[in-house]
Amino acid sequence: MSPLRRLSQKVDALATMIEFDRETYEAWLREPHFIRNLVHSHFATIHDRCAWGKWDFVGRGQQV
Repeated sequence: MSPLRRLSQKVDALATMIEFDRETYEAWLREPHFIRNLVHSHFATIHDRCAWGKWDFVGRGQQV
């Protein structure tokens, strides 16, 4: 483990997330609008906030 990861729990959490979810994380960074639009097309939005590269979304499945 790097010294920086040992000093900061937030840095360690980010590094762990990137290690395990790199493909999903990079897709989000490349195309956040596409991903958000796709989710909005499948869920009724209850709460939607995006700040600092983080997305806070709560939705309900739409009736078919």
